[in-house]
Amino acid sequence: EHFRYMREAVLYAIKTLLGKEYTNEIAQAWSEGFEMLSHAMQKQAGENPGAVAYARIFNPKGEQIGPLVEWSDQLSVGVVQIDNEHKKLVGLLNELHRALQAGTGQGALGGILEGLYQYTCYHFAHEEILFLGANYPDYEKHCKLHKILTTKVLEIYTDFQSEKSTVQPEQVLEFLKVWLSQHILGADKEFGMFLNANPHILQSTARTARL
Repeated sequence: EHFRYMREAVLYAIKTLLGKEYTNEIAQAWSEGFEMLSHAMQKQAGENPGAVAYARIFNPKGEQIGPLVEWSDQLSVGVVQIDNEHKKLVGLLNELHRALQAGTGQGALGGILEGLYQYTCYHFAHEEILFLGANYPDYEKHCKLHKILTTKVLEIYTDFQSEKSTVQPEQVLEFLKVWLSQHILGADKEFGMFLNANPHILQSTARTARL
């Protein structure tokens, strides 16, 4: 138990030191670095109790932690700019999954929720610009789904920031899994099919996204 708290302290110190420069990409790199270092240290530690204990700080369960979700064509909506943004959501999901498996879910939650809030603000606004540019017939229906997700993200984020927060990392992970399975593989796929069925609209929205 002590090792878990020590590892969380290290991650928190890194975030505090970097401040606004701390990004999801940096968090992912540090997480992967911890795992690699732990793996190497435990392999070399042998029967040395001190070395084994230090290695456990970086990965308390002593195992290689892979992603929960691998990006694939099944997740693609067929629109490059949207896919690139969806990959960021998958990255947040996998980051939280790795933290939970390593026993540091609560410590990683703040940075992940902050990244999710920023992602929601940018991604939904971008998609809705594309809807308008494409005269998407399900614009209002899809925007209502965005509003529901935005409200939920704000609810979780606000709760987490309160002194009596009840937010648990497992709860957030489940929320992200539902988002992925129901929204991206549902409503977003439908929009992607609409764009790809109308190549002239797809080209127009691509130009809009670059402006």
